[in-house]
Amino acid sequence: MEYVDESNVLFDKINGRFVSSEIIGDYNVQEIKSYYSSVLPNLGWHKINESLFERGREYLEISVLEENSVSKVKFSIFPKE
Repeated sequence: MEYVDESNVLFDKINGRFVSSEIIGDYNVQEIKSYYSSVLPNLGWHKINESLFERGREYLEISVLEENSVSKVKFSIFPKE
């Protein structure tokens, strides 16, 4: 997977931070979802549903799309409110 230039967004708020970033690559959508479902718990993230995880006072949302045989993954971290 490759980082998408200029996709990184970071905002610090009173309640926490908002971070967004994207990567692209030639991987199967299900492989990507399985990978993050198995890796993120080792980093302290608890799975809420297929695309949403929580840790401490933050959520991590992972959106996976496939366009023209290229998978695009968007990561968003935002505070629990």
